Amino acid sequence: MEVPKDQITTLLEHGLYNSAQILGCFLVSSATNAETSPQVKAENLALLGDALFREKEHRRALHTYKQALQHYKIIPKQNTTASRSSLSTSNRSSSPNSVNISAINENEVKFKIALCHCALSENRAALVEMEGIPSKTRTLHMNLTMGKLYRNSRHNRAAIACYKECLRHCPYIMEAITALAELGASAKDIISLFPQTPNRSGRPPLDHFDSCRWLQALSLLLLRFVSSRRRQTSPISLAIFNDILDLLLSNPFRMDLSATFTEITKRLEDLEAYSTGFGSDKVGAMRGDYQLVTGLKFIWNKAMWVQADGIDEKQIQMRYVEAQCCIASNDYKGGLELFTELLQRFPNNVHILLEIAKVEAIIGKNDEAIMNFEKARSFDPYIVSYMDEYAMLLKMKSDHSKLNKLVHDLLSIDPTRAEVFVAMSVLWERKDERGALAYAEKSIRIDERHIPGYIMKGNLFLSLNRPDAAVTAFRGAQELRPDLRSYQGLVRSYLALSKIKEALYAAREAMKAMPQSAKALKLVGDVHASNPGGREKAKKFYESALRLEPGYLGAALALAELHVAEGRNGDAVSLLERYLKDWADDSLHVKLAQVFAAMSMMQEALSHYQAALRINPQCEAAKKGLERLEKQMKGVDPDAPEEDEENEVEDAEGDQEDAELL
Repeated sequence: MEVPKDQITTLLEHGLYNSAQILGCFLVSSATNAETSPQVKAENLALLGDALFREKEHRRALHTYKQALQHYKIIPKQNTTASRSSLSTSNRSSSPNSVNISAINENEVKFKIALCHCALSENRAALVEMEGIPSKTRTLHMNLTMGKLYRNSRHNRAAIACYKECLRHCPYIMEAITALAELGASAKDIISLFPQTPNRSGRPPLDHFDSCRWLQALSLLLLRFVSSRRRQTSPISLAIFNDILDLLLSNPFRMDLSATFTEITKRLEDLEAYSTGFGSDKVGAMRGDYQLVTGLKFIWNKAMWVQADGIDEKQIQMRYVEAQCCIASNDYKGGLELFTELLQRFPNNVHILLEIAKVEAIIGKNDEAIMNFEKARSFDPYIVSYMDEYAMLLKMKSDHSKLNKLVHDLLSIDPTRAEVFVAMSVLWERKDERGALAYAEKSIRIDERHIPGYIMKGNLFLSLNRPDAAVTAFRGAQELRPDLRSYQGLVRSYLALSKIKEALYAAREAMKAMPQSAKALKLVGDVHASNPGGREKAKKFYESALRLEPGYLGAALALAELHVAEGRNGDAVSLLERYLKDWADDSLHVKLAQVFAAMSMMQEALSHYQAALRINPQCEAAKKGLERLEKQMKGVDPDAPEEDEENEVEDAEGDQEDAELL
């Protein structure tokens, strides 16, 4: 039968890919296909490739697209057309022998081949295919894909060039903004790439005034506007109005419009004398101040309309770029402030909530991060992005019921995502660390740039007493994007390997990357505290961390531990009790209980273990500490083996003797 190609195109447009694939097989295997021109064969194969690609049969699609290109290359040059825009056009002739059909777009077929390679994790082959597409003919999607491929191949300079090209054509490609920030581009450089929209009057923006001159210029323009309105000279009014809006748009001091008009009103009181001098031939009975107020209200309403329609949009975009650059440069405080400002403008924005929660998780604001993750899930219960970060926080809080439900939900949403496998790894860590490790490695195979997968893998290697492998995992995370957690993991790994020099180097690197971070200062203190001769230095770093961030409990607990190590139990108790006045935290109660137990103050220790469990009933450290304390209070050695364990040992010995006798 003669298969109409336009029907295959219709099937593809309606998402009926399986039917399109079956019909495509008829098309390319027709008895008359051998007699058709190479041009028509190429088009037929491209159509079948489209159907296979959309059915996610990427290996078959790859083979079919390559066949299409082979036929395309033998088409006589005079039959090809210069205007080719898509792989599948709906205006093809139904005759397979027709030579008047538009040729396929070679560059788009190459792009499809590259996408097939990407889907098959063959990034190198995909990059080779993409480099065969001339740069001038690349679309936005092509440039974005090339940027990702170059970045995966560690060709950062080429990746930056591709991402910049994307933003020159469209400033709303958020992936390109984030990637450039992570690759070290400054906010100023990124914003300079955005296409500049001309102002309404065609004049250059007036952004070189200081605040006083800027307000004065704006006030005088308003007075001129009022005068032109009095004279009913509409063209002049419109020109001045455009000047006013441009001046507002150029606002170099980022003043709120209401604050701006408040200042202008004050200045207009001083300039009001000038207003009576502007032509009053047609409004002699009208008072100048009434006209002034009317003009001011008119400008106010129009300016607010312009702000809602355009000015805010540019400011929002700039804030987003600045926030991403702050996070990428480890300025977490600045990034959080900018994201919080955006959240006030868009209170239900799930993306901003997730970005804030992710940063809070990195810097140890666990309660705030959990709250924002849960708020995002309340708006959109089918989110998968960053849910592995949420899973890690739930594990730290020992909230196993919520963790179980989260993993169950993620598996029902999309069981193929890297985030889901990291969340499963977190869940399995308590039951089977090796199984958890397999899930973490699976997440990296799915997405080799997924940082939480490397962090989880490193932590699991530390739990399995394999610090050398943990170093490799944390280094992998650092190569993608250095952050606090990868530095912390490296320091812990090197200390476990007794490589003090390497641990100190990693901690100092963290301090250089995050000079205003109390967590980085604590890392250096941890390295010094591992050596009895460095405890005095450690104390200074812990105290500096607490001066920088008084509410950082990690540094307070570490300093208390240092006091205990040096026999200053009283100082440790005073420090921890001082923090308990402001922070009701289970870790503080556990540490106090441990100190009191070491001082043989059993009742006080018991009280604090119980307080910790009231705050967090799932606190494992409190449960184990309480069990140990109860044995001590009964006069039982807490380190002695249980009776069941002794019986098991005796039974095993008896079985061995029986076996020898037999």
